[in-house]
Amino acid sequence: MQMVFVTTPLEQNFAAQCDALSHSLREQFSWPSPDAGFALYVGSQSGQKLPINPPPLVSTTLQSSAQVPELAAFGFYAACQETPADRVTPDGWAAAFSRLTGREPFPTDRHAFTFRPFEILGVALGASLTPSLPEADRRWIRNVLNEAPKKCATESWSRHLVSAARFVIGLPDGSPADEPLETLSLEELALLAWITTADAFQKGGWATLSKPLVQKKFLSRCLRTPPTAQDAGRSALLLAAIRISCDSLLDSAVSQNWQLRSSTKDAAALVEQLCRRFHQCSHQLLTRHDSRETLKIKDEYDVQDLLHSLLRLHFDDVRAEEWTPSYAGSSNRMDFLLKRERVVVEAKMTRKNLGQKEVAKQLSEDIAWYRKHPDCGALVCFVYDPMHLCSNAVALESDVAQSTQGLQVKVIVSPQGF
Repeated sequence: MQMVFVTTPLEQNFAAQCDALSHSLREQFSWPSPDAGFALYVGSQSGQKLPINPPPLVSTTLQSSAQVPELAAFGFYAACQETPADRVTPDGWAAAFSRLTGREPFPTDRHAFTFRPFEILGVALGASLTPSLPEADRRWIRNVLNEAPKKCATESWSRHLVSAARFVIGLPDGSPADEPLETLSLEELALLAWITTADAFQKGGWATLSKPLVQKKFLSRCLRTPPTAQDAGRSALLLAAIRISCDSLLDSAVSQNWQLRSSTKDAAALVEQLCRRFHQCSHQLLTRHDSRETLKIKDEYDVQDLLHSLLRLHFDDVRAEEWTPSYAGSSNRMDFLLKRERVVVEAKMTRKNLGQKEVAKQLSEDIAWYRKHPDCGALVCFVYDPMHLCSNAVALESDVAQSTQGLQVKVIVSPQGF
């Protein structure tokens, strides 16, 4: 199967882009600064290990004269901590923030943190993580963020970062804006690729965006225009977005087409899950509208018919009653062979005169036949025991599997318990 995001040239292309961005990030990272704080935050929210080390801040105290860039940097840093109890700004953050509330938030010369998206998000995070912040100061930042969408969020980049700031402070985020992806810059697409997967924003308005569509558009743009960044925050964002998008789209393709590459072990695990849920499925079939006719599991043939249907839901090539090679002068028919996955499925149903001892004997005999079949890489033996005739189902599952001499065998007795 052709799959665009795993071909060697593309792997090399994106790997080279990641290397270049990693190099830029290491050179640009300078603490404390809003873009360095945002870089740390990008990594923590995406689960990506970025090539930067958080600074040691065990005993940091901010002076009341600290400026907005420091407030934003330490707001990001507090939000990056793994333990909730550690997600607090350092001593002095509240006092420095109080000085900020005496300034005009939207000056005509635009020389304010409200016009610098990294700073507005970092400050909002800090305010949300400072328990000692006076209520009057909380009202001030909420009022600022209520006004910000109209006064300083003029393009997609600032709109989404302002929306993120509103979200973390507890206001309606108002995102995403209804805008065509084709009109967005590479950095704006990277921001959406990151923010739609960031842990902190999963309940925000970004959840309505199609993540695969954003990721494909972003990677397509990267192929046309190799990404470069002017600061550590953007370098981290582009690097994380490439990794997120490549991993996500690859995982999606694997999930949709897993049978084409699934290992015998993975297929056997799925069959085991089907067998363990078989009893619930058979009972559900008995509940039909207007008491219509249905399949009732009365004997081993009924078990095989229902199991055959369940296997066809997940596997393309399910072969019933395949013959095994001759063993001890005779041959045997296996119930099902998953040809592509090399898994044999054998189904039995307990009944009078076929309890645990008899089933164990039959399975041991079957294994000798299946071991000789060239397409049998694993054997899944399903023992349907609705009347609980197996006195020790756990022992049956373990004893048979332990005596298989190299063949991967899994025995499932279901249902178990009363």
